[in-house]
Amino acid sequence: MFLRELLEARPTTAAIMFGRFNPPHFGHVDAWRVAANFPVWYIGTNQSTQGPKDPLPFEIKIEAMNALYPEIEGHLVAEQNWFTLAVKVFKELGGNITLKIVTDPEDKDIYVPMIQKQNGLEGPHGYYKFQNIEWERAERKSEASLVRKAVKENNPADFKKYSGTDPNMPIAGRPYFELVRKYMLPYMQAEEQELKRKQERDRIKAEKEKAKAEKEKAKAEKKNKEQNALSEFSRSGRDPWDDDGGEDAYKYPKPKHYERSIDFFGQFEADHFDDEKFDKETGVFKGYWDDEEGRVQIAYFKFDDADQTGSDDPGMGWYYEPQTEGVAEDAEPMDREFSLVKKLGRLGQRIVQNPKLWDKYEKEHNSNNPDWIISLIMDGTGATFNEVVHLNDVFGEIGGGLGRIIDFAWAVKEGTWEEDFMDPYRQHRSQNSKDEMGEMYKSHNRLSKHLKQGQSPTIGVEKSAMKSAAQYVRNR
Repeated sequence: MFLRELLEARPTTAAIMFGRFNPPHFGHVDAWRVAANFPVWYIGTNQSTQGPKDPLPFEIKIEAMNALYPEIEGHLVAEQNWFTLAVKVFKELGGNITLKIVTDPEDKDIYVPMIQKQNGLEGPHGYYKFQNIEWERAERKSEASLVRKAVKENNPADFKKYSGTDPNMPIAGRPYFELVRKYMLPYMQAEEQELKRKQERDRIKAEKEKAKAEKEKAKAEKKNKEQNALSEFSRSGRDPWDDDGGEDAYKYPKPKHYERSIDFFGQFEADHFDDEKFDKETGVFKGYWDDEEGRVQIAYFKFDDADQTGSDDPGMGWYYEPQTEGVAEDAEPMDREFSLVKKLGRLGQRIVQNPKLWDKYEKEHNSNNPDWIISLIMDGTGATFNEVVHLNDVFGEIGGGLGRIIDFAWAVKEGTWEEDFMDPYRQHRSQNSKDEMGEMYKSHNRLSKHLKQGQSPTIGVEKSAMKSAAQYVRNR
């Protein structure tokens, strides 16, 4: 008889509810009352709280929950999630019961099927197997986000409306409204600072876009000027832009404009041409090769200003070497460092395209804690720690991005990766290459003198220097 009574006394139903409850409000209390209608009930909440959506520390939150609903004492437990809460009930009561999941209709289709699916399965949370798992309806009467919004806007009236409590209700030695505001304040200040940083980024982006537009405009004007200048190179009586078949509209291969004559003449060794002519009155240079069919002109250069014929002065020129293939001018040195920089950009794209990864990146970025981001860069690019530190030093030195390598994904998200990282890096690489050519430039500075004297640009120029220039150009 005693055993039968004991078995009949065991509960056959238990109810659970889980949430952040940060801060707790009257809607939460009504849901807790639904759970309290069952013989066994637990309200679980997370012990680790952090961020603007979870501002109250665990101890303070527990005190507030007890203040709003004293009957919750003894039923309130610290758990990680719905699953660990279900595991707790299973360990205490076994599986021969019906487990009620108390939540509102909006969350029903999220949590109830999820908990039911894990019934009888081992998982990271542990194991449980109940006879039945069913939904128990609780209405959503308010939202913690509205309570936090009222605090953020310093609006006690709305706080009372959405929390269902007196703003001056004492909790943890403070009025409830002031208590929540105290713990939200650091996040509000951080949000304000981030807003200012975003505004600054937007301002910089707008300035860059304006500068880019002005640069494109200047580029278009320059191209138009160059196209007009090309008419001088066209055959008499023909439109130089008419490419509809027949003989080439140009007297020579289509010319290109050079900002510095050294960029043109630096391609050649001292004895590259069989014959050279330079007209100092017109600022025109011509280079020739001799072949079986006779003398063939293979190079032409005309300075923009016949009085300015130095190595750093601009001009228009062309060069054609029969049966040879030049090195692409836009070829980039694909060494280890350059490869890592490009991989960094692709990693930024993957982060931006992955909402969860972006949220984690943004959180660590805003916390000014680079350790996780550095590990992410190492895993995502294959770089070593020392290589990441080196790249950070490089971008800090050249002023690329925002001065820090950890800002790389922000630049991708804002659409400024090329401008903030790749362009400054390419300029940095180009400058390093130019520095390595210092000795060659000493010899080429004599170019101006020879040209002004009416001599060929390659006559009198040290052969070794010209050879190094050609080698440099080919290796680019």
